[in-house]
Amino acid sequence: MHFRDGAKFAKGTDQFGPSEPAQLHLERLDLGLKPDEVARSLADEEGLCVLMGEWSGSGAIIAWDPVLDSQAVEDPFSILDKTQVVLGKQHGAVGGGWIGHIAYQAGQLIEELPPQPKTVIPLPLHSLNYYDHLLRFDDPTQAWYFEALLTPARRDAIFHSRDSVLANLRLPNRPTRSNFEVGDFIATPTRDFHIDSVRRAIEYIGSGDIFQANITHRIEAEFEGSPLELFLQGEQNLNPAFAAFISRSWGAVASFSPELFIKRNDRTVITSPIKGTAARNSDPVIDELARRDLSLSEKNRAENLMIVDLMRNDFGRVCNPGSIRVDNLFDVVAMAGVWHMVSTVTGELSDGITDGGLLSATFPPGSVTGAPKLRAQEIISELEHSAREVYTGSIVLASPVSGLSSSVVIRTFEIANGKIWCGIGGGIVADSDPEDEYQECQVKAGPILAAIGAKMSPPVRLSGSPLRGSISIDRTAGVFETLGTLNGVPLDLDAHLNRLAMSVFSLYGEFPPIRLAAIQNSLAEVPQGRGRLRIVVRKVEGELEISMSCAPLDLKPSDEGISMVPIQAPGGLGKHKWLDRRAIDDLAIKNPGFVPLLLDGDKVLEASRSNIFAVCDEEILTPALDGRILAGITRARVIKLLSSIGERVIEADLTVDQLKRASEVFLTNSLRSVETVNSCEELGYWSSGPITSLARKLLDHHYRLQVENLMMHQDGA
Repeated sequence: MHFRDGAKFAKGTDQFGPSEPAQLHLERLDLGLKPDEVARSLADEEGLCVLMGEWSGSGAIIAWDPVLDSQAVEDPFSILDKTQVVLGKQHGAVGGGWIGHIAYQAGQLIEELPPQPKTVIPLPLHSLNYYDHLLRFDDPTQAWYFEALLTPARRDAIFHSRDSVLANLRLPNRPTRSNFEVGDFIATPTRDFHIDSVRRAIEYIGSGDIFQANITHRIEAEFEGSPLELFLQGEQNLNPAFAAFISRSWGAVASFSPELFIKRNDRTVITSPIKGTAARNSDPVIDELARRDLSLSEKNRAENLMIVDLMRNDFGRVCNPGSIRVDNLFDVVAMAGVWHMVSTVTGELSDGITDGGLLSATFPPGSVTGAPKLRAQEIISELEHSAREVYTGSIVLASPVSGLSSSVVIRTFEIANGKIWCGIGGGIVADSDPEDEYQECQVKAGPILAAIGAKMSPPVRLSGSPLRGSISIDRTAGVFETLGTLNGVPLDLDAHLNRLAMSVFSLYGEFPPIRLAAIQNSLAEVPQGRGRLRIVVRKVEGELEISMSCAPLDLKPSDEGISMVPIQAPGGLGKHKWLDRRAIDDLAIKNPGFVPLLLDGDKVLEASRSNIFAVCDEEILTPALDGRILAGITRARVIKLLSSIGERVIEADLTVDQLKRASEVFLTNSLRSVETVNSCEELGYWSSGPITSLARKLLDHHYRLQVENLMMHQDGA
């Protein structure tokens, strides 16, 4: 450790300074500046840290010129126990303390873990420095305070630092906004690597190794300019609960975390893990539907409950028996661009447990590892492409006056060596869908990228180009959604809008501003009975253009069923519903009376406008979502409905040989519901069977209930 200006440890103790304790100094300042203005004025100060949000009360903490620089080779948990005894404590004050990050890799100091994957840009294991003076802005009173932990040896140095900073703050020409530039972010590893990692995590869950694992990947870009300015812009746009900026000689961390890791007030400890995410929408009605669906999601509740139990277990190591309780379970909270499911666990800390002991017993945070934690960490080391750094560790404020506050390092940018990067991921459980998990990562990344004026580099070329094989698509034409309506009610609307939003964000780096009022206006054109709603999104002169149309629907399924013709389409049509359907339409014209069935070698993909199911050897099979086919909304609904009554649906490769052996084959899509397939040239003949009939009845019943429930809700309103 490196001390300054007379600071030292008392002989034979872990306390600073001579034997006498420090005195808390509070000084209200006549300073009519906002926190961002003060931070800019201190931009060049050594060791600058800026904390905004709920770290201590509500407001901002700005610290600079640390009295002690710790070294990265030191154990960060032991460091936290080297502190000061302080007299004159007051509620709301902070005074000073340890501020900095503890990286995810510090978990190796607690448990023996396997070798980590490669580190792209190595950063220190921690950046904990000790500050014995700071500025605090109290948001309720809009007042600034200079606070310090005074000892005789440090008194002159502390007041000199205060006077120097206040003189700069009162200059008429204070620093204004600085510049920064961020390139387009790219994902490392690729989308396919992440989806495969999720799939392998699900296999570990299926084999009983773990209940849940948090699988993440990294997005990165070029960076120039002021990291502080990036932080201030992001904080203003996001207003997160635990915003933090840390400046060190090696680079900077700009964190916009919404998640509390551990808070200690006296002997009470609190944690509030987040598990469960849904995208927000500018339309209040659609936004409320997203909130409701998240609150009722069995998958997200199960995921959240696992981490609650894990954190209760972690608290059990350091808290008094019987003191641990769950105060809030499955709360759905609005945050920047997303809804999150949040629970809260509290306990009473046992005598003799220090802040270092508390954090080492609970680190790394359970919400970003999994359960059981140790085995989840081992699997993370195996499956992730690169080592986590600051991401998924914790940012810490440990004060001898106010106690401990720490965040989970998510929604955070790390900046060094001309690069900026951010980790994104999610909790994987038994019924996770790999494609959905990747899309959830994009939902989480979207708001923080937008907040700093950045975007993802498009993962596909936005120029007319053929897909592999015989089918070419103009990807610049845009994407669309088509969904059925019944008596003026759009069926599974929120699922369709979410899929469309994910496609648009994946292609263009922004979400489409679709308003429910516009949908309702389109639906007004359709009489009672079945209808079709079509929503098109395309890029025109750099702006998103949205159009909608609705029309009556008169589709009568053939009593004889559907006839198909096999077409080789290596790579498939992909996961987006492309507006350019000319190649598919040409195939239909060349094969009148037949529906094209797309194949990739001997693998069955999908029909030209529908997903496919086959009943083979008493198993219900449907191709997995591996990026080659559309994630059909009706497909997902049929899988869920069949599973709810005990029918097992297997999502895996469906081969031509399996299709030939099938006893039943049926198609699903949003307009045609469930359709029997009776033949496919060269592959076989089938007839409608009990599973096809059951799927159709379940789906029709579900849609009727959906319409009735909405009508009842509207009548009640």
